[in-house]
Amino acid sequence: MLVIFLNNKIMTCDTIIPLALEFRHRFPNRKILFIVFDNKTLSALKSNIVIWNAIISCGKIFSVDIGSGKWFNLIRVMKVLSYILLRTLVSKVAFIHFKILRENPFYFFYLINKKRTFFFESESLTRTDYHDTYHDKYSKHKKIVTDRPSAEYYVCTTNRWSGIKNAVRYKKEVVITPSFRSSRLWIEYIDNIVNENFIPRNGPSIDKPIITFLLGSLDKIPFTKTEIRKFLVKTLDPLDELTGDTKVFLKPHFITDIDLLLEILKCRDKDKYIISYLHPSVLASRSIFVICNCYSMAVLDAYFRSVPVVEYTDYNDDLLSLTNHGSIGFGVDYFINNDASKLHRTLQSIMNGNIVSTSKIDYSNKVDFDYLFELLSR
Repeated sequence: MLVIFLNNKIMTCDTIIPLALEFRHRFPNRKILFIVFDNKTLSALKSNIVIWNAIISCGKIFSVDIGSGKWFNLIRVMKVLSYILLRTLVSKVAFIHFKILRENPFYFFYLINKKRTFFFESESLTRTDYHDTYHDKYSKHKKIVTDRPSAEYYVCTTNRWSGIKNAVRYKKEVVITPSFRSSRLWIEYIDNIVNENFIPRNGPSIDKPIITFLLGSLDKIPFTKTEIRKFLVKTLDPLDELTGDTKVFLKPHFITDIDLLLEILKCRDKDKYIISYLHPSVLASRSIFVICNCYSMAVLDAYFRSVPVVEYTDYNDDLLSLTNHGSIGFGVDYFINNDASKLHRTLQSIMNGNIVSTSKIDYSNKVDFDYLFELLSR
C-alpha cells in the first residue's frame, strides 16, 4: 500500500498525482490512500475536476480533519489512522509526505515506518535560486520547522532543492528524478481526457487551438514597479490586435481579484476572453502559447509540452539585477520587461509560426523512474 500525506495546499497533490498514476499503472494490485488534514483542502480538490478524477481513478482519499470535534468526526478520523497503523505493522506500506510527518503528532507515523518513508519536494520542479531568494526576502510567513529527520529517502527533481541539506545532515538517501510532469503516462492521461474538458461552455470546439493567460495577483507586488492590473490591460491590447478570433482562456489563481478582472474584461469581446478553471495541463495541451504578467509555476505544464511561454511584466531593478534580466522562474521562453514593442513583435511572430518554444523536451519514460518505484515497492 502507498499512503500519500498531502499538505493543505493543492499544489502538493498536483505535484504527486502523476506519480500516483504511474504507481497504479506499475502495481495495479497495490492500494493508494491520499490523506488530507483540512476539509477545505478536500473541498478544493473536489472542485478541481482533473485532479479529483485522477485521484479517484487510482486510489481513495480521506480527510483527518476532526472539524468541530464532535464524537462522530473523532471516530471517523481514528478509524482511518488506525487502519493505516495496522496495515503498516502487518504489511509493506510506503509513506510519502511533504513535511507533515516531520511535525507532531504525525511524526509518530515516521517513527513506526522509518525505512519506507519518503519526503518529496512539493513543487513539480525545483524553484530557481532567484525564486528562492525572492521568496525568502518577501515572504510574510516565516515558517518555523522542526529540525529532525522524517524520511529515509528525500526525493526531488534537481540538486538545488533545499531539502537536500537535511538529507545530507542526517545521512539519508537523496533520489533525483525527472519531473513527473514530463512522464509519458501523464502526457497521455491528459491527452485522453482533454476533449471531455473542452465542452461548449468552456469556449471553442475541441479541434481549435487557444491561448492561455495565467493570472495571479492583480495588485502591485513587492518585486514589480507597476500594478499588475495595468500590465494585464497592456497585454490584452496586442492580444486583441494580433490573435484574431482565437479564444483566450484566462486562468485565475486563488488570489486573483475576480471582480476586478470582470471589470477589466467588461469592454472586451466576451466571446473571445473566457475565465477558466481548467487544469493548466489541459489548457497547455490546446495552447498556441501561454502568457503571464507574473511568473507562475503553472508555466511548467506548457514547458513540458514545448508550448511557447511569454512573461510580460515590470520587475524592479533589484530583481532584474538578480535574474540577469530574465525571469524569476524556470520554463519561460520569452521574458519581456516593460517593452510593448517587443511584446508586439514576439506575439506576432508566434502567431505567424516564426518562433516556437525554446524547450527541448525528451519525454521521460518508465526507465527514468525505475529506481524510485523499486524503492516504493519494497
